[in-house]
Amino acid sequence: MQNSVHVDQKSFQFLLPGHKADHFFEGSLLIIQSTELGDDAWAPFVHYLAFRNHLFPLHAELWLKSDRTILTHTWFLNLLHRHLPDNIGGQSLHAGGATALAKAGVPSHMIQVIGRWSSTTFQIYIHQHPVLLTALLCRSNSTPLQ
Repeated sequence: MQNSVHVDQKSFQFLLPGHKADHFFEGSLLIIQSTELGDDAWAPFVHYLAFRNHLFPLHAELWLKSDRTILTHTWFLNLLHRHLPDNIGGQSLHAGGATALAKAGVPSHMIQVIGRWSSTTFQIYIHQHPVLLTALLCRSNSTPLQ
């Protein structure tokens, strides 16, 4: 919901309501930090939020399309497939996120928490990624993923 959003100069956050991995129906607080990289999400989000609040000030939902309807999983996948092959889906993004975190040096127990993985299944994706395996083998002072 829009009222769960908090924006500051270096990050933004909002509450993701209950989802299939949320066994206690508490929701998940998503915190996105600003970066100096080209894929920084802070500025586009702040722009979207201002635009959304101007057009739909009385709507409680955070994510709305221009026709005031709520985004759906199907809508997201259709948009995704305009830019990526059809064989890429939500699970691919989840696995890719786990791999990106591992490449950044995040410990495996933290990857499990961040990705809300209920098991160590995410390690299958990490251990099979050739670039990551090479990086792990070449790092002289690194600790292998557990």
